[in-house]
Amino acid sequence: MAQKPSIPKGTRDFSPLEVAKRQYIISVIKKHFERSGFQPIETPSFENSETLMGKYGEEGDRLIFKILNSGDFLAKTKEEFFSLIKGIQMRFTGKYTLSGAGFSFPAAVDDTTGVIGGSSAIPYIHDFPIRQELEKRLGFS
Repeated sequence: MAQKPSIPKGTRDFSPLEVAKRQYIISVIKKHFERSGFQPIETPSFENSETLMGKYGEEGDRLIFKILNSGDFLAKTKEEFFSLIKGIQMRFTGKYTLSGAGFSFPAAVDDTTGVIGGSSAIPYIHDFPIRQELEKRLGFS
């Protein structure tokens, strides 16, 4: 039986009615601040991990989502990348029947050649037939 899609732990969805209420409250607050001469600013929706880690207990630390620094990747080489993908596949083997996999890459995959176009900070995924390589290594056809 297929699993129902879920959102990440620690997050929630808002219904259209909830969004409308939230936007109304924010607009009232914003209007009053602007009347007093305040101007809006925008700040990042993330923080340095050392600022947050360890300050909210073990449960709080588990709710923190980590963003990799530029140049830090889950895999440093093509072989390490494929090994990680195979490990993910093995976690689901036996629980589910897998007949394919979906991937998101930083550029389009050419339908004919299976090669990722463009360039990115992960150079080892470009300029070779990644689609065919994934199909071969994961046993999909």
